[in-house]
Amino acid sequence: MSESAPVIVLRGLSREAAHAEAFLQALRNALPNHTVHCPDLPGTGQRFQERSPNRVEAIVSELRRTAPEGNKHLVGISLGGMIACEWARQTATETRSLTMVNASLRRYSFFWQRLRWQQAARIISALWHWRNVEKRERRIMALVSNLPFDAERLRQWVAIQRARPVSWQTISRQMQAAAHYAGPINAPCPNTQVLISRQDKLVSPACSEQIAAAWRVPAHYHPEGGHDLFLDAPSWAARQVADWILHHN
Repeated sequence: MSESAPVIVLRGLSREAAHAEAFLQALRNALPNHTVHCPDLPGTGQRFQERSPNRVEAIVSELRRTAPEGNKHLVGISLGGMIACEWARQTATETRSLTMVNASLRRYSFFWQRLRWQQAARIISALWHWRNVEKRERRIMALVSNLPFDAERLRQWVAIQRARPVSWQTISRQMQAAAHYAGPINAPCPNTQVLISRQDKLVSPACSEQIAAAWRVPAHYHPEGGHDLFLDAPSWAARQVADWILHHN
């Protein structure tokens, strides 16, 4: 077994590696003998000019073209959790561990759990103001984070989007991919864990609970974090992921 199997971290809808800097740094500090990669999904980050596939399976195929070969640990949040799940399914013999964070699968959850109807007005507002970067990012922040409003973080997010803008076509195709992905009946990797934010405003915690129950895998809860647990509790999330990886090296 390699003690330096790389860690692949996958972000969610319309987000890129730059949105997870605190978590990535905490994870690298906790895993000094591992390399930690956070590849941007097609249509986001450094790949913002590319066309996003509208199926999770196709997103995985694109990411695997440039991924390290051999054993790896997969970590994904939200849509990234679905992508990590499919990646593990496609490369079962190479996946050392899988961590899914605030994810959902069509097989186990109703659509109103996967995108909470109580947030419909905020979601519609964010989409309606897609061309107004500051308004859109402020609304996304309110949806995914339970932290107090941070003007400096908003400025950073606006700068990210202006430098590497995510198109409406990308968000639409990513939403199609998330909506259609059913996921496997059984855990794609025996060393799978689920991390859940109890106060997730965007996706019902029941979605992750249903995955953990169906697959009979461990679930760990953060009591206060929002949907983007990498933002709200980077040190806690990094510790949970690192401990799991070290246990299954």
